[in-house]
Amino acid sequence: MRRGRRHPAQARASRIAAFALGHAVVLAVAVCPAGAFTPPAPPDSARATAPDTSSARPAPPDSARATAPDTSSARPAPLDSARAIAPDSFALPSAQSAADGPPRPAASPEFRADSARSLAEVGVLVESSNELFYEDVYTDTTFLGRRLHGTPETHAAAVAAFDVARRDGRSSWAIRPDLELGDAVLSASSSAAVRVEPDPRWRFALDPGFELTRDQRYGLDRREARVGSTGRIRRLLDSGEDAAEVELGGDLLATPGSTDPYLLAHRTALAGLTWDHHPLLGWDASLRGTENLRAFPDSTNRNHVEHQLEVDLHRDFDGGQSLTFAGELDRRVTLVPEISSRDRYVTVHAELGGQARFGDRDAVTLALEGEDWRYDQPDSVIDFDYTVLRGRLSERHDLHEGLSVSAGPRLEWLAAAWNPAEPYVETAGELSAEWFTPSRWWLLSPAGGWRAYSESESGPGPGTTALHSSYAFAELNLMVDQTLRRRLRLRLLLDARIERHIDPAQDTRSLYFSFDLRRLL
Repeated sequence: MRRGRRHPAQARASRIAAFALGHAVVLAVAVCPAGAFTPPAPPDSARATAPDTSSARPAPPDSARATAPDTSSARPAPLDSARAIAPDSFALPSAQSAADGPPRPAASPEFRADSARSLAEVGVLVESSNELFYEDVYTDTTFLGRRLHGTPETHAAAVAAFDVARRDGRSSWAIRPDLELGDAVLSASSSAAVRVEPDPRWRFALDPGFELTRDQRYGLDRREARVGSTGRIRRLLDSGEDAAEVELGGDLLATPGSTDPYLLAHRTALAGLTWDHHPLLGWDASLRGTENLRAFPDSTNRNHVEHQLEVDLHRDFDGGQSLTFAGELDRRVTLVPEISSRDRYVTVHAELGGQARFGDRDAVTLALEGEDWRYDQPDSVIDFDYTVLRGRLSERHDLHEGLSVSAGPRLEWLAAAWNPAEPYVETAGELSAEWFTPSRWWLLSPAGGWRAYSESESGPGPGTTALHSSYAFAELNLMVDQTLRRRLRLRLLLDARIERHIDPAQDTRSLYFSFDLRRLL
């Protein structure tokens, strides 16, 4: 797969991330009394670009792995929704499935009393995508040269959702069913959240959910039937600053009649332990360890266990300065000896971010990120070791309440000793304009730069052709979540990218557009 040609799953993930935020604002505005809730702005480290659409680590660019995503963990299971809810906040959460993304804002203080809220929405969803690329064309055995091809698709669907939430004393529950009926996608899902606080120091949570989906876009027929749940018990320790949490969960995924070779039926089980430290002053800290067991009925050689350790640190300083660190260590091993290293590796991922404010309107944000993959038995084609480092520097200026602009450079570097065709250095500049109020969220993020491959002009030996060629690129991302009159809600998503390669035969252009209009009932 050439760099820049977006896999359909990427477009799907981008749409899900945008709509998740839309649902969050819709529910917050609908259930909270006027003036009771002001949504917090997204983290500064994410202002310069569109939000990350997937929690899974990106595969090595342009490698064979990019065409075969690891479905065993790439798509969050319903049990992962528990991690999205702040463990030290007992504000009533809204039910949501894992695919819905981040949690909705906590309820307002007025909603903590015995009360109930409901919200229904119906509407229409239209999405369109196209990718232009060059491909060799033959007539029988005659080579006609490289021709420009496109893969345009446009689909429409009717969508509906219903939110019900109730709090009664020290218990609360919420449920959200979703329905999508379209020419290519048929989906029905529901998620729930139950919270019980028998004592100020004890909290119990249960998050069940299910999903039935048939997705016939992009030339595939994906059929999924998923059910899962997660339960958590949290104990506030005597210090009042520390808490411990035990987590158990699991899910089942069936794929009857699915033609997607990368969508595997599986069964998963999770056990986790978390320690949180939140002092009045100083560093907030969180340490989480989990054990994940995954079994694949149709591919028993993929059965594996994954050990995960996560560390999060954060501190706010005087004057609006802040520093954040997040690290994760994963170790995956198969349950039976396996030749392939696809499920036998160690990964390390770390993020460091900081913000310095200058006055009331200006702030500088620095974000550094690194990840490293080490396979038990690496090769030079698919499962090769690699390291990626990323850096972003952004200066933000607040024009007035809710409106801000930012700009800055970004850098990305990939090293892969086992595959000399993959290493590259990418330098780019990006702009961002954001408008965020209780009734709207607009984010416009253009960017452009140059990616230089180490083997761009020539292959590994005399007379050979390089797998990739260096290229210049430009991209534009637009996300809109806007409240209209007559209780209408509009959500737009636009993602466009163009690449100009040294080898013109590798030029690509891609476009994804989504339109979602709903009426709140």
